[in-house]
Amino acid sequence: MPTEGPNTINVSSYGPSRKKADYSNYGLEQLSVSAPGGFFRDYVGTPKFRTNANLILSAYPQHVGVVDGNIDDAGNVTPQGVALGVQKACGPDGACGFYQFLQGTSMAAPHATGVAALIVSQYGKFSHGEASHEPQQGA
Repeated sequence: MPTEGPNTINVSSYGPSRKKADYSNYGLEQLSVSAPGGFFRDYVGTPKFRTNANLILSAYPQHVGVVDGNIDDAGNVTPQGVALGVQKACGPDGACGFYQFLQGTSMAAPHATGVAALIVSQYGKFSHGEASHEPQQGA
């Protein structure tokens, strides 16, 4: 959607150094909020350059990890997956989830959603367990 659209929240992404990521949205008067979204190429010229520490840990569907070769059919992280930083976490019930490091405005979007939720909680209308906010009202 074009950033000039009505009622649009435009999100940019930055890395751990707080520099805007090179893949992110740019432009004067085109951004509503910036949020951490990872930036693999952050800290250029230092040992931190191109490390997983510059990324966001995100959910990784097991079937995708199997297709990618990062998780085996038994549900174990493969050596290739370990090298990429794929992680497995299991609960007391034995159910497991997988995580991988990613970057992108999609990683920043949950933070922006939190900002929108705070705006609604402060300025929205509440009735019968429902919250609403007219976009034209602003904050």
